[in-house]
Amino acid sequence: MSDQIKIGVSGFAECALAYPRISQRRLRPFKFNNKGEGAGRSGYYKRALDTIREFHKQHEEPDVFKTAKQELAAQINALDPTDFRTRTKLRKNIDALIAYEAIYGDRKFLMHPRHRLSVRIGNVLITAQPDLWVSEHGIEVLIKIGTAKKKQQHVDILIYLLRKAAISSGHRIRARNVVYLDITNGKEHCCRTDLARFNRMFRNVAQKIEQEWTGIGE
Repeated sequence: MSDQIKIGVSGFAECALAYPRISQRRLRPFKFNNKGEGAGRSGYYKRALDTIREFHKQHEEPDVFKTAKQELAAQINALDPTDFRTRTKLRKNIDALIAYEAIYGDRKFLMHPRHRLSVRIGNVLITAQPDLWVSEHGIEVLIKIGTAKKKQQHVDILIYLLRKAAISSGHRIRARNVVYLDITNGKEHCCRTDLARFNRMFRNVAQKIEQEWTGIGE
């Protein structure tokens, strides 16, 4: 196949939930997206992620969170009332800080650079990147941050593929140490679905994507 099939973990998860009705129309945005997996997410939560890194760099100094939340709130108050998009983005960054502090505020994490990960299933290369890559007592933990508005299975797929990509890229990560932090309710999600069934599903999804991919045009 001359046309390389490369899709981000979120896109693959969407296709997995749509299987077997994976259309060329659904796949087109992924085929012609050059930004790379995680670009939008890490940009959206940049202020929260930068604050979290600084929090641990400062040895879990609580004022780091307090100051960041105050600054974000001040930015919201200074916005044009009709700027709903920016207001929502800033509010979600505050929510991310609140949720993170509630669950991980007393954890002494060592922050690591985020690695670009990938795993190949059939002829499909799936790219993935955690929002935070940390370790505690030598044990590595990968964290994704977001709002779990979709089915629980969507979160399960994201978590499982992230771990699968980490292992494929040479990192030893335990299943329980790949987590999704839902900022809407402040809960931590770990994968709960049968992994053998996931593997069968992923093979089928990859085959379907391959069938549709070559026929996709701009």
